[in-house]
Amino acid sequence: MPPGVPPPPGVPMPPGAPSFFMAPVGPQPTKPKIQLKIKLKPIQWNRILLLPENDPNRPDLVWNSIKEPEIDLDEITSLFSAKKKEKPKVIEQKPKVIKKTFLDPKRAQEVGISRAKLPPIDVISKALITMDNSNLTEDNIDALLLIAITKEELAIYKEKQNSEGVWEKNEMFIVELNDIPNYKEKLQIWSTILKYDFVLPKLTEAFNYMLPACKELKESKHFQKVLSTILSLGNIMNAGTAKGQADGFSLDLLPKLSGIKDTSGNSLLNFVASKTNQEDNTFEGFKNKFPNLEKAAGYSLNETKKKLDEVTNMVNAVEKGLKDLNTGDEFYSKANNSLFVAQEKIKELKKKEEENIKVYHETVKYFGYKEKDKYYDENGLFFKMLLQFFKEVDNNMPKLDVKKVIDYQKLNMGKKIDQSELMKNLMSQLKKRVQGQ
Repeated sequence: MPPGVPPPPGVPMPPGAPSFFMAPVGPQPTKPKIQLKIKLKPIQWNRILLLPENDPNRPDLVWNSIKEPEIDLDEITSLFSAKKKEKPKVIEQKPKVIKKTFLDPKRAQEVGISRAKLPPIDVISKALITMDNSNLTEDNIDALLLIAITKEELAIYKEKQNSEGVWEKNEMFIVELNDIPNYKEKLQIWSTILKYDFVLPKLTEAFNYMLPACKELKESKHFQKVLSTILSLGNIMNAGTAKGQADGFSLDLLPKLSGIKDTSGNSLLNFVASKTNQEDNTFEGFKNKFPNLEKAAGYSLNETKKKLDEVTNMVNAVEKGLKDLNTGDEFYSKANNSLFVAQEKIKELKKKEEENIKVYHETVKYFGYKEKDKYYDENGLFFKMLLQFFKEVDNNMPKLDVKKVIDYQKLNMGKKIDQSELMKNLMSQLKKRVQGQ
């Protein structure tokens, strides 16, 4: 092979062949290599290499005159080190947890709704030892009684207890609740105490109004004056009939008076009110003269008796429950104290009840009613009938002629007004109104 001619492709170069056989083509790097301790993030650029300065083919570029500044290699290394590719995390597949239950779906939902509103088991357990109302409200107690585990559910729980899986939270809650000693008995006692503690003050209030209400009716001179006016008027209107010459009348008549009209269209009650007020001008606010009557009308003796019987049964149930419980803890002590107070209160209310019934019966008999009459055992109806009548009496009281009174005052403006003369003037207006009816 002639010298200077490269060997054909695929033919190895002979040993000791000159280096010109590997001469590179184009510009070559002239800057020294930078040795890095760690790999940095590369900049993706298109590299430009310059021909030697004495090469006539070297182009005129900006890079011919640019000099690189010194840069701290360690700083660049710390700032732009390439991140090592993290190995993908292997997600460990946890074994699937088997959930087990002994409640049907609807019951489980009810327990879950209640559980969300209840304190934790440890708080419930402590409250059932100390009977602390600040930790368990009446609503909490009723909810706990509602979700308490049944005998059937407990039997299913025991049957499945050793089976594979873990219990659902709702199931676990009522099981832990069931583990609290005597929890059902204590909850029932506590719930009953709260209920009768609420009712007893209301019964006391109800019995407190009856006696003064009956006294107001029997001793009211204003009421007697109204009755006497009606009696006199009735005997005149019933003259010559079998209903005349009466010494009294049933109070059942009172609601009917506003329906009896005179020739001018005014009611008989209007006449009675005007006539009564003409003779005694202290009738203003007639209904307000019976403050206890209005309060007593809100309570029925029959209903109050039923309530008292119910509360008595509640107290008896607590007494029996505490005898069976007999734990001797703080709960037991507080419940016993509450029971004693309630028993004493019931004794007091029983006496008041007897007295109230006796006084009411005496009152209705005083006004002419007998045991067979509807009002005899219905104090609420009797009192409400009278209150409505008293209200109608007020509505039918004569109204002053305000215009004439104002004109009178204007006429005497600046003068010393004789108060007695003013009253005479006002009464004169009332008399004229009554006489004109």
